[in-house]
Amino acid sequence: TAFVKAQEEPQFAERIKDILESNANCEDDVIDMKNKVTNLFTDLASKSLSRQSQHRKSTNKKKWFDWSCRSAKRELNKAAKLSGRNPKDDELRSKYHQQKKDYKSLIKTKKSVFLFDLNSRIEGGKHIDWKSFKR
Repeated sequence: TAFVKAQEEPQFAERIKDILESNANCEDDVIDMKNKVTNLFTDLASKSLSRQSQHRKSTNKKKWFDWSCRSAKRELNKAAKLSGRNPKDDELRSKYHQQKKDYKSLIKTKKSVFLFDLNSRIEGGKHIDWKSFKR
């Protein structure tokens, strides 16, 4: 395995030899030896084990997607989990479908209000924010 191969490398063999040859005459020497062994195994593990990168959830960055949309989406996801755990429960299923309907209508409303506002600003000849226009 990768852990065994990492132990056979000369730099790690040298560190192991250095730890074995050191004398522990007092408490500080023992603590130092313990730290060296811990660092050695930490380095071996980080070299041999692959680390998965942390995947960050992306948030919706649209201007019209505000806190109410985000909380509605969270509630919808909670209802979906509950409905998935108990698929034969009619009450949970109907609650999920109602939340989904509410969420979709909220999203449509927020988006249409935002676009209507943007359109009225453009037609009114006021200062146009091109960043929001691109969205």
